[in-house]
Amino acid sequence: MEITFYGVRGTVAVPGPETNEFGGNTPCVHIRTKKEYNIIIDAGTGICGLSRKLLATPLGKGQGEISILLSHTHLDHIQGFPFFIPVFIPGNRIQVYGSHPEESDLKTILDGQLQASFSPIYGMSNFAATLDIKELDAQPLSIDGTTVTHSMMPHRGIKSTAYRIEEDGKALVYMSDVEHEGGHAGENAVQFAQSAQILIHDTHFTAEDYAKSRGSGHSSIETAIELAKRANVRQLVMFHYSPDYSDDVIREIYRRYNDQSGLTLIPAQEGLKLIL
Repeated sequence: MEITFYGVRGTVAVPGPETNEFGGNTPCVHIRTKKEYNIIIDAGTGICGLSRKLLATPLGKGQGEISILLSHTHLDHIQGFPFFIPVFIPGNRIQVYGSHPEESDLKTILDGQLQASFSPIYGMSNFAATLDIKELDAQPLSIDGTTVTHSMMPHRGIKSTAYRIEEDGKALVYMSDVEHEGGHAGENAVQFAQSAQILIHDTHFTAEDYAKSRGSGHSSIETAIELAKRANVRQLVMFHYSPDYSDDVIREIYRRYNDQSGLTLIPAQEGLKLIL
């Protein structure tokens, strides 16, 4: 599978000269499977740029199908969805998978940001594509030759969904927006990421900043490294950077931990491609 990053920032988009290198868009990761099927993880502002690229595929002609996996419905992970061009093209088939807070359902939450007070689209009923919103259950998903399993992770009073996507015996794990209890990776997370070739993990904070921000729902890079080592992960991708961190800060964090981590540490940036 081919993995491309279109949004790597957390909380809020921060475009500008200080974030040009790694990017200022909120989370969106595109996966193209061996059979050239498209899977997207999260629909932050990064999905806007991705949608323009996808117009060169059958999705641009109303002949495409795509699956979107949502980790959770905080705004920085869904705010790009109303601007995803393929939903406005008749004939396209779009599956959206995710979990939801107990007080609502996934469809209602996604539709809420499209109501008249927030958007001129006035609801998902005005999308032209066929949209199928599916609540996750305990069963794995089978998506065009890949097996997708999920596990719920703690994220400041709610749960965030971690995904494990496997194809041809290789595994990618996406674990964003998680604050492990006590700042240390829990056994559930370690087992879920076990022996994955690539782990994309929340590295919102440095260790020093995390100490001042406990309870925020996010992890430090040290926690991510701890998890990767315990899970025997080959490559750890830094992800969901704090909007307060400039390119210079992210570069310094990478330099600080790259040699001492004992892992292949990769700082996510918009446009980065990984092959698995």
